[in-house]
Amino acid sequence: MVLFTFGIFTSATLLFVVQPMVGKILLPKLGGAPNVWNTCMLFFQATLLAGYLAAHLLAKYCSLRVQVVGFVGILCLAIFTLPFAVGEEWIASLLGGRRIST
Repeated sequence: MVLFTFGIFTSATLLFVVQPMVGKILLPKLGGAPNVWNTCMLFFQATLLAGYLAAHLLAKYCSLRVQVVGFVGILCLAIFTLPFAVGEEWIASLLGGRRIST
């Protein structure tokens, strides 16, 4: 019971850490317009859905050993890709070629 409680608490904590992290990266560069907040929410929801899909597929079609390796691989991928940076050329393309002053 303690292990399940710890797992649920950890997943909820990670869930509510990822979305603000993306917002913290995007908001200083792009501002607080509604479309920036919508982008943060879209990233959050898409990541959540992908995580649920991965958990479902691994649990349904794979052995316990493959599940462990799969989830450890996903965690390693997250460690090496987050926090990511938003490049100036990406921002310029979003703003229609205009440069921003930082």
